[in-house]
Amino acid sequence: MDTHESAHRPVETYVKISLDFFGAMKRVTFDQCNQNDLLHFFAAALHGLPPLDKWSVNRDPYIEPDHPEWFEDDEAQPIRLTSDAYHFHQGIWKTSLENLFETPALRRSSPRLYCEVNNSTHLQIKVSHHVTEGGMAVPFDHSTSKNLAMVTIAFEAEIDKLLADHVGYINHSASARSNAENINIRSLSMKAKLERVWKGCGRTRDTVALMCPEDPVIRNAIWRRLYKYNFVPLLDERNPYIEFRQHHGTLNATEISYWITFVGSLVELAGRIDPDDLLRLVHMKDMADVNMMELFMMMACAANSKPELDMMQHYCRKIMGRGGNLRVASKLRLRQKEAGARALTWKELKATEVIEEGQKLALIVSSVIRSR
Repeated sequence: MDTHESAHRPVETYVKISLDFFGAMKRVTFDQCNQNDLLHFFAAALHGLPPLDKWSVNRDPYIEPDHPEWFEDDEAQPIRLTSDAYHFHQGIWKTSLENLFETPALRRSSPRLYCEVNNSTHLQIKVSHHVTEGGMAVPFDHSTSKNLAMVTIAFEAEIDKLLADHVGYINHSASARSNAENINIRSLSMKAKLERVWKGCGRTRDTVALMCPEDPVIRNAIWRRLYKYNFVPLLDERNPYIEFRQHHGTLNATEISYWITFVGSLVELAGRIDPDDLLRLVHMKDMADVNMMELFMMMACAANSKPELDMMQHYCRKIMGRGGNLRVASKLRLRQKEAGARALTWKELKATEVIEEGQKLALIVSSVIRSR
């Protein structure tokens, strides 16, 4: 497998969106739509609305309403909307989301359709690499998959705080379980877990085996290797990707957009980060805790762009509300010599630009603290 990996080839990041919800419509209203069922209703609503005409509509048997007895006399179905693969940096997926939530089918002002998101619904994002636009996905370089495993293990608890009220459900979902607490490494300390990945994952298949082992305790055979960060598809030679499964179902276009921006940037960081910077980011060789502000900053460096300030302000509020770590005096960014930290090795951003962006992030944190 790894002999075909995309090392040294310029790759572009693509994202694919799957959105779940339970839909229901009064029978008398549905009878006027001239459709066979709600799946056809949505297909008709999206048809001819580029770029939504490339989305598919399917039924998901695992989605169910909180109160099924309410819909016994209605037309009701579990709905999964799945997008085409969109270039992460071209913004077409943002336009798609905006258009999707402006269609009569999902417009909140429309009284015709009832949409419910609950603990059986999910927002799932697949991130893949492509060499050419419209071409086939190519395998991740093994260092990218290993780096991503390092970051997701170290930051799993902090990233859960971005999802705020749904963390309890996420950690107990059989189809989105904790990678950091899987049967291979649950008994190890955090430093030992990171050491296991760093020294033991020389190939992509090693990373997949460590991060997503088959758990015999799970009754559903399909779910035995499903975790929050699903590395298993990286071994698919025809369509390799990493899947982010932990986000709760939502019909909030802004929240969906922020999450896609975050996970896409996380994958790009894994592909570009210097090994020494990675070890400092996850604090593998010191006693400090991981810091989400450091992660945000590193993602901005990897993209050679300014941080997505609106996204970060949105997530900072959630992190603060759940006691997350947002300290700003980061030795990674501010080059504190007394801490013995080496300067960041990023070639894309000058040191002064890194410090400037860090100061902007400090203002965001200050405004969040004042608003509490």
